[in-house]
Amino acid sequence: MYFGEIIALTVAVCWTSSAVFFELAGRKIGSISVNIIRLGVSFILLGITLLFTQHAFIPMDATAEQWFWLGLSGVVGLFLGVSLSLLAIQHTKTGIASTFMALVPIFIIIPSAIIFKEKIKLNHIIGAIVSVIGVALFFL
Repeated sequence: MYFGEIIALTVAVCWTSSAVFFELAGRKIGSISVNIIRLGVSFILLGITLLFTQHAFIPMDATAEQWFWLGLSGVVGLFLGVSLSLLAIQHTKTGIASTFMALVPIFIIIPSAIIFKEKIKLNHIIGAIVSVIGVALFFL
């Protein structure tokens, strides 16, 4: 059975359809509204998942410092970052914005190595090179 290939195709279909749906919704009601709705639905689904796994709708055992970092991460990554990416999808063609999103891992591993002194493994470098080549081929 081709389990890995089926999963890869499913991910590709989900990625593509979500970008198209976000583009359509962003043009209709605006990227900020789409993001707020997305965050609300995500919060509810995550809360339900935690309810079943941890028996609480929110993590009750988190410290104040953990809540601070979780909140900061949410504001910067989930709200600001996604709002800007939805805005990019709304104002460009979906394929172009999604193609540039393929470069995100490169913009993650470089600061991680510099700021956090993380070791970049060979497979990370290979993945970054493949991503850049893929984006370059898209624009040829």
